Amino acid sequence: MYFFKEVRVSYPGLKLSYSNLELPAKGVFHIYGASGGGKTSLIHGLADLNEYSALEFAKFEDRVRWFDLLKNKAFVFQTQNHFEQMTGRQNILLGRRDIKIDEHQLKEFNLKQIIDRQVGTYSEGEKQRLALLRVLTHRPKILFLDEPWSSLDPGSIHKSRSLIQDYAKNSLIILVSHLSDESEWVNTSININDLL
Repeated sequence: MYFFKEVRVSYPGLKLSYSNLELPAKGVFHIYGASGGGKTSLIHGLADLNEYSALEFAKFEDRVRWFDLLKNKAFVFQTQNHFEQMTGRQNILLGRRDIKIDEHQLKEFNLKQIIDRQVGTYSEGEKQRLALLRVLTHRPKILFLDEPWSSLDPGSIHKSRSLIQDYAKNSLIILVSHLSDESEWVNTSININDLL
C-alpha cells in the first residue's frame, strides 16, 4: 500500500489538493467523477508530470517505493499520438528489440488483421486499442489510464477490461473515468469528490 497524506497540483490561477489517498500495491484503482472534477490533474500529480505538484507521504519508505515505481510507468489517454505513417507493429516495437507482441492480446484487441497497416488508416477505436496493446506489451509496473474507453464500442470495452484486469494481478493500474459502473470489475473505486 501507498498512503498519501496529500497530493497538491498547481496550475496558473488554480491549486488543487487531494487528501488521504491510499493506493494498493497492485490491482485496478478507479477514480470517477464529473468532467472538470480534477481526475486528470490528480493522476498528473501522482505521476509527477506537473512541475508544480507535491506529494506528501505518511511514511518515508512509501515515498522511496513510489518514486521507484514511477521509473517504469506508462499512460493511455483519451486521444492518441501514434506515428501515423508507421504500422501498428512499428509503433508498438519502436526503439525496443527486447519485447514481443503477445498473440493472445493482439487477437483480443482485434488488431491481428491490421497490425501491419499504417496507423493513419486506423479508425479512432483501432488507435485506442493499439495504445492499450502497446502499453501492455511494454509491461510497466504502473499504468495510468485516463478515459481509455472513450472511442471503444461495448464489445471492445469488455475485452479491454478483461485484459487490463488480468494485467493488474501483478501491477498497479490507476483508471480514471466518468463512469461509476466501473466498480463492478475494479478492485477499488472512489469518487474524486471524496478526496477534495
